[in-house]
Amino acid sequence: MPDHAKKGPKEFLGGTFTVETYQDLERATKLPGSSSIQELVDAPGGGFFVALRDPEGFPINLIYGQQEREPSLEEQPKMLAYNFENEKPRVREFLRFKPGPAAVHKVR
Repeated sequence: MPDHAKKGPKEFLGGTFTVETYQDLERATKLPGSSSIQELVDAPGGGFFVALRDPEGFPINLIYGQQEREPSLEEQPKMLAYNFENEKPRVREFLRFKPGPAAVHKVR
């Protein structure tokens, strides 16, 4: 198995929500069972992070100050052309997957 991936325990790590101010993180640390504010030095975009649990016991993560990356037009996947029974726009062009990480799309 590669060095960058290893099997871990099956565990729900909770959703992560962006907060508007650093003071929101400071207030969250006062809740029972919450972690201290941790700086994300090795994570993409950096920022600060607090982990806590909701009243039902599910994990919740709060993050502040993470720098979003500007999307590049070269990185956008091209529109796929599909062949149909009476229309074949994809002559001598194949739909192949490229090895590597999947493109991640998120709803804003």
